[in-house]
Amino acid sequence: MKTMLPRLRALVLWPALAWLAACTSMSDKPKDGFLVEGTIENPQKGKVVALYKVTPEQSVLVDSVALEEDGKFRFVGKVDQLQMFMLMLYGQQPAFFVAGNQDVEIEVKGAVPQATVKVEAGEEQQKLEPVLALFRRQSEEFGPINYEYQLAVQNRDIPRAERYRGMLERGQAFYVRRYKHLIDSLGPSFGAYTAATRLNLETEIGVLDTLAQKLTAKYPQEPWVKSFAAQIADAKQLGAGAAAPGFEQPTPDGKMLGPAAFKGKVLVLDFWASWCRPCRMNSPAMVALYNKYQAKGVEFLGISLDQGRDKWLKAVEDDGYRWPQVSDLKEWDNAAARLYKVDGIPHLVLIDREGKLLAKGLQPQELDAKLAALTATP
Repeated sequence: MKTMLPRLRALVLWPALAWLAACTSMSDKPKDGFLVEGTIENPQKGKVVALYKVTPEQSVLVDSVALEEDGKFRFVGKVDQLQMFMLMLYGQQPAFFVAGNQDVEIEVKGAVPQATVKVEAGEEQQKLEPVLALFRRQSEEFGPINYEYQLAVQNRDIPRAERYRGMLERGQAFYVRRYKHLIDSLGPSFGAYTAATRLNLETEIGVLDTLAQKLTAKYPQEPWVKSFAAQIADAKQLGAGAAAPGFEQPTPDGKMLGPAAFKGKVLVLDFWASWCRPCRMNSPAMVALYNKYQAKGVEFLGISLDQGRDKWLKAVEDDGYRWPQVSDLKEWDNAAARLYKVDGIPHLVLIDREGKLLAKGLQPQELDAKLAALTATP
């Protein structure tokens, strides 16, 4: 799902599940397949335990079973790679584990949804556990802060939103350090790979590239590793120093315009939309930056992810955007956004005078600092 909230963009890399055989709690374990067996202490007869596959987009139900008095459950199936699963207890408490075609034992003690879940699934699961624990800690600590931030954004309370965004960014920086430590200490593993999903693809490309190389050396045939390595290689093509991809889109008066028209100048690409509240909240800062640097050889080009022409142009007028604007009016299918792999807005891209990428995913204050350095008088 696309997002319009300003955020520290993270890499999302759950592997897809290749489901080669139907799963049923009543069938026998297939040859070379997996077997998940578990017991729930003091079970509630008739309550449902469900097994889901976890993908980047959603959790998909694979099978479910209603408990008997003995509290036992059993699932079988077959996969072609290590896979993240979610076991949902009574529809109230999830438990995550990673497994290939192997035996998995699960023990649930205590009352759902506060039960203690123990998963025995081998070395990869052991390395995944500290990552999942850190996920939970981060969610518990910053979930309420994120809620307050989004509420402030909805109410257009800029000072309050900025205060909570600062708290989120400081917290994110702390947890990024923790995830990077886990990646280093766990070595090439599914756990390290999972920790990598919390890193910024643009700012942590070096760490991610190193992990991809180590995973490739250890698991050269695993589809999820190949996918990870391909995504990192793809991202490096849009890294700092790479040539900025060219494009042209219509301006409000129908003329075609793109980055090539600004050759020899520092260029800021501003991906935004009229319906994006964080984008509109950034408008005063963006207008101030344009006024501050335009006379110093810096140009802005707005790329709107709108669908409606009237709403797009009204937002341009209402927010005082004096720099050129373009859009193909295809929202998230905007060709320029796809070219620059934009998956959240507002999204700022900085291009130097030679047409090379300097930075992406900047906040206005970060853009200000970089523009100041680029335009400083020797």
